Amino acid sequence: MEGRGKMFEANITLIGMPGAGKSTIGVVVAKMLCKTFIDADLLIQNREGKRLNKIIEEIGNERFLKLENEVLASLKVHNSIISTGGSAVFGKEAMEHLKKTSTVVYIKVSYETLEKRLKSLKRRGVIFEEGQTLRDIYETLLLPQQQRGRGGPQAGRLRDQDDRPGGRHLRLL
Repeated sequence: MEGRGKMFEANITLIGMPGAGKSTIGVVVAKMLCKTFIDADLLIQNREGKRLNKIIEEIGNERFLKLENEVLASLKVHNSIISTGGSAVFGKEAMEHLKKTSTVVYIKVSYETLEKRLKSLKRRGVIFEEGQTLRDIYETLLLPQQQRGRGGPQAGRLRDQDDRPGGRHLRLL
């Protein structure tokens, strides 16, 4: 498309904690930028014919992570907003592929906001080990992002500020 900037032609991938708002934000951003919206969790559910929590229950965490990695690593799309599952960052091939084919944006939310949003980890289809808490998952996924520094290998960071007075606001940092 002549005359349109690279931002309109490239993919943008949203990563972050389960419940961070990747899908909600992705739909809005896709509409704003005239892009296709792709939800990786829905791709997996459609492929397997079951909800995420049932898939995880049946095949276990390790096999689910392999499935998620495979689905994301084989994704061939253009001009799209891609919302990954919360555990996508554990898929080496998937993350390498997404970094090559898109701008990866980390959506950060506070622990308190996630606690309000995620009532049941199991029903939500979140990968966790027996006895693991939401706090454990938060620290496992968030700390590596913080250790990479502001933005890390991602081009930007989108912060969901719905836990602040005044309602929901998005800001690209």
